Amino acid sequence: MIKSQRPSRLWGLLLALAGLQLLLPACSGQDETAHIREWIRSGVALAEGHDLEGLLSLTEEGFRAEPGDHNREGTRERLATAFYYYRRFRILYPYPAVELAADGRTAAVAMPFVLVRKEVEFPGLEEFKDDPQGWLARVGNHADLYHLELELVKRGEQWLASSAHLRGTGRRLEPD
Repeated sequence: MIKSQRPSRLWGLLLALAGLQLLLPACSGQDETAHIREWIRSGVALAEGHDLEGLLSLTEEGFRAEPGDHNREGTRERLATAFYYYRRFRILYPYPAVELAADGRTAAVAMPFVLVRKEVEFPGLEEFKDDPQGWLARVGNHADLYHLELELVKRGEQWLASSAHLRGTGRRLEPD
């Protein structure tokens, strides 16, 4: 009796589809992590451009910022003061650590960063984007070092910050 190849091909296809379904949540999480990192890149660009309204559009209505306990309006005032004080600056940072919740609707972000004058260069820093410790060692004593923690919530297809905690490291970093 001659057997048709169709049933085995059909089972192979079904197994492949089942395997794909198992992999999709992992890929989705990776996609969301990449999406959050892009969201952060856009926030950095808004901050470097002193765009208060753009930055606040990345927060939800009940947003809270620390230190202190600032709502969106208080955060706007603090940012305006910082923009005036620092004038032209760049924000440098390695890839942020992103912890996506199992439901895919909330996330926690932690990232060190430095504020530097716009004209200050750090050659070779790009190679440490995936290595926060190496990045910190490379930056060395060249700028003001900060640590930012964000809590994010996904509203529809958009990520919004529900809270932010900013702290200086206590290290005053100076140029060589």
